[in-house]
Amino acid sequence: MQSVASDTASEPRPRLLHRLRASRLRLGAAIAVGLAAAMLVWLAVGRGDDDSQSRSGSGSSGEVKPSIMSAEELRDLAASRSIPLYWVGPRGGARYEVTRTRAGTVYLRYLPPALRAGDLKPALTVVTYPLENALARMRANAGARSSTIRLPGGGLAVVDPSRPTNVHFAYPRQAVQVEVYAPSPGFARQLVLSGAVRPL
Repeated sequence: MQSVASDTASEPRPRLLHRLRASRLRLGAAIAVGLAAAMLVWLAVGRGDDDSQSRSGSGSSGEVKPSIMSAEELRDLAASRSIPLYWVGPRGGARYEVTRTRAGTVYLRYLPPALRAGDLKPALTVVTYPLENALARMRANAGARSSTIRLPGGGLAVVDPSRPTNVHFAYPRQAVQVEVYAPSPGFARQLVLSGAVRPL
């Protein structure tokens, strides 16, 4: 039986080059499809779900499908948890899209009426991450270029200048870290500093 190498060597050169090019095209297409699928998952799960400084969340722990909840259902969800659940209160006709991970992270997105649950368009989002020693860990993980802002009650907010759409904060004696995302740069910071982001 001839080896693969000898079979390849005996092929006419144009035919061999054609096969090599076809193989490279198939490989390139497979890589592109894989990257596109990974990006869609990354977006659907909440821009990374890396538990912030864990950024935030638990991508490896699995997510529960996003669903629309009423304000009353949100309060029931908050009451069922042993740690606070944060939001920015009702906002101008927006609906509440909730995604929970099995690790206890809750993504609360404020969807405009035109968007349905699971839509990947950017929207105001408040993420509550269960995290022991959240304040100390956030301080330790703040980047050298990040700015820190003291909050009333001993809390601390961290803003990475390379991501002005996101603000993280934590309070003493709470095992949660909160991330606020707003599509308009600076708006998340404004919400946090105004005290609008609060437990349900």
